[in-house]
Amino acid sequence: MKKKRIAAVLLGLAAVAAAAWFGYHQTTVRWLAPGERMTDEEFAASYSAVKNDLPQKSSIFAWDMLLVNDGAFDQLSEMLTDLSITRVYQSIPTAYLSDPSLAVMVENLSRLGIETAFLTGDRDWLFDGLDELYAQLEALDAYNNGIGAAHPIKIVALDVEGYTTSQWKEDPKRWFLTYLDLMKEAREYAHQKGLTVVQVISDELDAIDRKTFERFIKDCCDEVSVMNYERDVELFNIWNEVAVCRKYGIPVETIFETMPLNDYYSVDAGKTYFYDGLDVLADAGEALREVYGTSLGTAYHYYRTLYRVYSGCGLAEFYPYTVEEDPAQDENGQPEALDGSLILLGDDGSTLTAYPYIPYLNDGYGETCYLAVGVREGVDYTLSLEDSSYEIIRGGEVCFDFSGDKVLFAESFRVRPSE
Repeated sequence: MKKKRIAAVLLGLAAVAAAAWFGYHQTTVRWLAPGERMTDEEFAASYSAVKNDLPQKSSIFAWDMLLVNDGAFDQLSEMLTDLSITRVYQSIPTAYLSDPSLAVMVENLSRLGIETAFLTGDRDWLFDGLDELYAQLEALDAYNNGIGAAHPIKIVALDVEGYTTSQWKEDPKRWFLTYLDLMKEAREYAHQKGLTVVQVISDELDAIDRKTFERFIKDCCDEVSVMNYERDVELFNIWNEVAVCRKYGIPVETIFETMPLNDYYSVDAGKTYFYDGLDVLADAGEALREVYGTSLGTAYHYYRTLYRVYSGCGLAEFYPYTVEEDPAQDENGQPEALDGSLILLGDDGSTLTAYPYIPYLNDGYGETCYLAVGVREGVDYTLSLEDSSYEIIRGGEVCFDFSGDKVLFAESFRVRPSE
């Protein structure tokens, strides 16, 4: 009995020592206030928190269902493999969760060692509650236990952005607490479905209130993805996020913006890499690794704009419509009987194949189009159908103008049954 009492005392002392050690290290996290803000060059000369205990991870956001196009997948995924992408944050309309094309996409990505995350979020959840999210996660759970069972989607990324609302801006401390409670509830519900939660956040939340920010990271996040969109101060802006995430053992990544200039989304020249090319992006990634190591992941926002940076080319969707007298015309005015792909012959000697798919599936039905990957500016393309039972009667020639920073084009053409 005496030995047991001694052992119990020793265990108690060890627990106290461990708690004291943990408490000490909790208080020694170096916290940088907004007033300490400095440029990347200055920061790199003064700060370092290199940690390489995790392999470099790289993610990409995808707001369009481009990757669901099975025919074009090999062309679309070339950029993903070249940039060593390990995760795609894919925005998925609920209708696709019961469509086999999604399961094929997830399997195609998995074959390349790339995991798929379910990307969702709405700033109005801050006021309306989480009913919409719960419905989405119910549908995702049905997918994971149904047509997606062989390759389930086990990650949900929440991009809520309540901080962009006027209410939040008037009283950020109050609304940050509301957001924390809401996202804690969301995470608990996601865990019930066996899902991991990635919180996609602004790089300014830490400046609102340190204690609330730490609670948010600890209680609401399995992983964190930070919109670190100020190019000159990327190293400074991610410091607090990395410090707190490492404190709680939570993976964290920094996001690069690749959208073109856009007033609506507040994308200016100080935020985007759209005009600078991959070499500049690579240098920015290396600067981050020199300060933080490979344990800080990287991400790109977003697929179709990065594709332009990567290739110098664009993406084009071609929607076919048939004449009214076509007995195979569907309710969208498209020919149900049209089969095969669309061929683009360029006056520069190039040939592109555009593959059919449904990019905007809604309630189980949507318009079919052909996706061409790698269209070039200023090239005159002539369209032809693999299906000889139809002929193109209008819109059979097209030339793409990249001015205005367009990256995805939508074209239409009209067909009729061949005589």
